[in-house]
Amino acid sequence: RKLTMSGWRVALAWALLSLAVADEGRCSEGDDTCVMAPDLRMIPALDFDDEACQGTAVAASDESSDDSVHVLINGENQGILMKWRAGCARTLATKAMHVLMGRSLDDPTPLYLYDQMGYPVANGGEQQQRERVSKGGNTLYVLVDGEAWIWPGVEVGHRWESEGAVYLTVSMSPKVILVENVLTNDTCDTLIQQGSRHLYRSPEKHYSDDPKFRNYRTSHTASLSGDLAETARRRAERVARLPPNYCEPVQLVRYEPGEWYKEHHDYYHGWKEPEAQSAQKKAFETWRSIAKHCPDPPEGFHEGATGLDIDWKAARFFVDKHEKSSLVSVMDSSWLEWVQSNMNRRSTGLATALFESHPRSPELLTLFLGLWQAQAGPKCAAAAAAARESAERAG
Repeated sequence: RKLTMSGWRVALAWALLSLAVADEGRCSEGDDTCVMAPDLRMIPALDFDDEACQGTAVAASDESSDDSVHVLINGENQGILMKWRAGCARTLATKAMHVLMGRSLDDPTPLYLYDQMGYPVANGGEQQQRERVSKGGNTLYVLVDGEAWIWPGVEVGHRWESEGAVYLTVSMSPKVILVENVLTNDTCDTLIQQGSRHLYRSPEKHYSDDPKFRNYRTSHTASLSGDLAETARRRAERVARLPPNYCEPVQLVRYEPGEWYKEHHDYYHGWKEPEAQSAQKKAFETWRSIAKHCPDPPEGFHEGATGLDIDWKAARFFVDKHEKSSLVSVMDSSWLEWVQSNMNRRSTGLATALFESHPRSPELLTLFLGLWQAQAGPKCAAAAAAARESAERAG
């Protein structure tokens, strides 16, 4: 039905066909990508004749000339106008990267040329290359070995169609592209029906016992298999213009209201947080360890909260002890509604999720610790002061 792509990552919660590209999405009249459907294997840019390619790929001034092409870096919208010669793809890519990125002309790393619809320029002959470049609007993108295609987006509101799918740029930073007509309703309904009976709590990967690596995902997941799931995976590759077998198997994911998938770094075993963010988390963890055993917390902190975790109590304390208008000024109403909704649902990990995810989390955490320090007894207040100072340094 719909698919959102953010940056180079693609949410694989959707599906479609394998070869009959137009079976799922209805192609608009004039959308010849439905019949082109080129192979998406990455094809290194090559020169057919080194001697003939010498002196080619120079700056151009007339974009209407048949031998002029716009050359851009993968995913970008600004590039250069160059003269090119069919059969000299490597020279064109190398010189363009030298001008755009300062890359050495002698760098042997493989380069790849793609047209503006995300199709690779093949090495099947000069005429084939001319046709591909012409069909691609005389616009080429250079990819370096190890990269995958990134849709440039152009600008917010930009709309285009390809292989039966309809793309719309809804944000440029971060880059978010909404794709409609990816799957038929019947396909979606069948996949949901197949996967719903196999849903389980979404797993997390933990590389330490540190609480910050836990409770970052509260959804439910089901792994899908079978012919329909496989055609779904292949369709995902084509919509995102990824080479064959780049996409993982399809999963069905269900989020109930208030559930989340927070920012996480489980793939990168050696990843380290920015110093400020790390200090901010440490400050809240310091407060949490104090509050669990605090002999003189603010009045009413534990009342009516039997069985609820310290994060829920912290969120309630923060919301109840502030005027709504002052909270909205730093949190905005949608975040406040989210907190209150999760309080009603008795969600766990609520304060941690708020202070780690909100764009103004350092300011919110400083306000929270200051309020705690002012209303707690002397033993808790003295200990919380240290956490507040740490948070202010982080902010």
